[in-house]
Amino acid sequence: MKLQNFTVLFVIIVLPIIFVTSYYISLQISTSNMQTEYNQKILDSAKQAIDAYEINTTQLNAEFSTHPDSQRRDVMAAINTFVTSLANTIGISGTSEEVLQYVPAVAFTMYDGFYIYSPAEVANTITDEDGVTVVMTESLSKSEAISGSYSYNSAHEGKVLYKCASGSGMRFI
Repeated sequence: MKLQNFTVLFVIIVLPIIFVTSYYISLQISTSNMQTEYNQKILDSAKQAIDAYEINTTQLNAEFSTHPDSQRRDVMAAINTFVTSLANTIGISGTSEEVLQYVPAVAFTMYDGFYIYSPAEVANTITDEDGVTVVMTESLSKSEAISGSYSYNSAHEGKVLYKCASGSGMRFI
């Protein structure tokens, strides 16, 4: 083969492979840099939350630190510090900070146990005027025990009624 044939093969086959590989490597480098930057922001926010917790639990506040409500208050203050610090370092402020309230879980390990903070939706059961949990029955649809919109459904027979999070309507579990 002539030298010109090798150059044509090089341009057609090898150069595109080199361009694609270099583009892929540059994307990997930028992804790694961004991941390192976000990890540093999370670590800085966690450090500020730890500092806030340590400040709230100093010896000046020692007589209240054994009370569970005091400990929960200190943990919630540290979590609020973490969320605010993370929002500031990421560049989110104002009402957009509420997006960060949905952190999956935050665990505080202490000498006497641990606290796990996780936003959860806890359903409220519907009770009648005597405080008894209401279960869906056919006779319930005819009674005035519950105020609200509901209708009897045989698929929901015998299931406990819960209030929805928004307070409108009901869900069956």
